[in-house]
Amino acid sequence: LYQNGLLRETERLSRQFSPELPLLQTIGYGEALKVLNGQLELEDAIALTTKRTLQFAKRQRTWFKKQHHPYWLKSEEPLNEAISVIKAA
Repeated sequence: LYQNGLLRETERLSRQFSPELPLLQTIGYGEALKVLNGQLELEDAIALTTKRTLQFAKRQRTWFKKQHHPYWLKSEEPLNEAISVIKAA
């Protein structure tokens, strides 16, 4: 993420639009903006982005489980497993 140009992209967006752009407050961009402003070290930004991403993924899994009662594919052949589950339904 960071090594693929996140800091350059964040800098360009903040100059082109505004640092207050809602996109720049989201996971990854918010931390990158703080790095560019000298408020956060790169290593800390990476750790914080990772933490926030994992927290968000957990919230999504929790919501999805409560809403849809999903069947999580577990096999090495997920397409075949999905077809079997669909046929059995």
